[in-house]
Amino acid sequence: MIEPTKGSAQPASGAKHESLKAKIGRLEDALAAKFGLGGSDISFDKVDATTLALERTLLAAERTLQAWIRTALSLISFGFTIGKLGQVVVTLPGMPRHIGTDSLSYLLVILGTLSLAVAAVQHWFTMRKLRARGLPRELSLAFGVAILLVLLGAFAFSALVMKL
Repeated sequence: MIEPTKGSAQPASGAKHESLKAKIGRLEDALAAKFGLGGSDISFDKVDATTLALERTLLAAERTLQAWIRTALSLISFGFTIGKLGQVVVTLPGMPRHIGTDSLSYLLVILGTLSLAVAAVQHWFTMRKLRARGLPRELSLAFGVAILLVLLGAFAFSALVMKL
């Protein structure tokens, strides 16, 4: 065992801890003074495990809805594009009149719109369950986008059917 030399006495672990607490306290006081927060009387609310679990579940539900939005947007846009290209190809001289893109385009737009509508309803019920368990009510941007895209899908379907 190596013994410390005369001028290099090591503080005990408790003294180290107190020294670190004192440094953190001084740092908090300096930051509070710089930003006008009122000193070291700042109290941070302790967040319990249930609140964190609710927030994680909320974020998972939001990510799930965003994944459905991406999928539905792809289906709607592919269906609309196929339908419009089919309408243009049929009008070209010398092209056959029955290419058969209408059914595929209708299917893709309807599938995208309905899947997003079902995902939005599922998200709505999930949020109701989480709010019943104590999650505060917040607006969901993903839910708003989902509703707008359902309306866009309905418009895209009507534009294909009416050949606008």
